[in-house]
Amino acid sequence: MNKTLKTIIYIAAVIIIVAVTMALKAFVFGNYTVKGDSMNDTLSDGDVVWAAKLASPDYGDIILVMDDDTNLVKRAVGFAGDRLWMERDDSEPGSKWYLCRKKSGSDEIERLAEERYGDSVMPRFDLEIETCHLITNNVGEGAFDEQTAFVVPENCVFALGDNRNISSDSRSRGAFPMEDVIGVVKAKGMGLVYAVIAVLAVLLAVFLVADAVKTKRAEAVRVGRGEKSNESADESGASEKEETSDAEKGGARDETGNEQQT
Repeated sequence: MNKTLKTIIYIAAVIIIVAVTMALKAFVFGNYTVKGDSMNDTLSDGDVVWAAKLASPDYGDIILVMDDDTNLVKRAVGFAGDRLWMERDDSEPGSKWYLCRKKSGSDEIERLAEERYGDSVMPRFDLEIETCHLITNNVGEGAFDEQTAFVVPENCVFALGDNRNISSDSRSRGAFPMEDVIGVVKAKGMGLVYAVIAVLAVLLAVFLVADAVKTKRAEAVRVGRGEKSNESADESGASEKEETSDAEKGGARDETGNEQQT
């Protein structure tokens, strides 16, 4: 393989790697920088996250959502048909507000987080509304005020920031259409980048070493063939010299014999 062909192969390999990387970033994985503190303490301002664009979000997943040309990083807590509402617990001194969820098709009621809520963070979006009054086994009747339950629309996701006190999320923006979900966060930081670079570097090193070994072997074969060719040429030359010498000796004997006869 000549140097020109090798150069072409190397350039083609680099182009393919770049093209594959760009395709993966465009359609499979994407990296985004977190802006703001709405996901503290899970994610901080400036953190780099990697999202799988083909993954379907599930309960509790951190998702990337496009809203008004802005990428939002939030946690998925409700999907189509789920009922979500706020409840106040007065069983202990100091009222606590809880976000509760009843999944579509389920009778189980879940408290999502024991956070203190105020009236300012009550949901304000325009969804199907029904009146709900919760009575649980461990809390007496009347422990909660009558609250408004919100049913998540079809093909939508209800998402919240982990730092509820400052997060601008579905409580104020409404449920996000699934078509606006960019992807599901699978990794944090630049570790994935370094891992990909390391893998590509190893593959390139293996390719270069293999090519170098192949080149050396080919060179050794050529040298070996050249040496054998030289040896054959030397042997052939020696044979020709011997034949010439014998012929000369024979001619000399003939001349000597002729002289003696004369």
